Amino acid sequence: MVTVHNPLIRGLNAIVLQAEQVPAQEEYFFGALDNKYGQGTMQQSFDEHAAFHSGLEKLAACLQSCAAEEEEFNGPKLVDIINTFSEPLIHHMSSEIVTILALTRFPEAEVYAIFESTLTEALKKLHAASLVT
Repeated sequence: MVTVHNPLIRGLNAIVLQAEQVPAQEEYFFGALDNKYGQGTMQQSFDEHAAFHSGLEKLAACLQSCAAEEEEFNGPKLVDIINTFSEPLIHHMSSEIVTILALTRFPEAEVYAIFESTLTEALKKLHAASLVT
């Protein structure tokens, strides 16, 4: 059972810890980069986030309904929801590496300072999350 339970717990904790990652990344990091280097600096990432955001919202709504016992858990429904956004999400995870690497065209110290200051703000939101134990 441990081989099944531990990955599930890790998966739940990953969801809890990353739940605010996309909004925080867009609001703080991408926004700060756009303010410093011009609108559109992170447009590709904004667009990619938009491609999977509604699917994540549907997933969250489904899980919240189940947790509140407003609806019974339905595995096939959950898989259907995940299938609506998994492809653009996986694409984004790969392509954002190239986008982040492209930031090397800007002075490293400036980008690092932006990252560090925005990380502080993002972590405030992330620390509000509680882990599954």
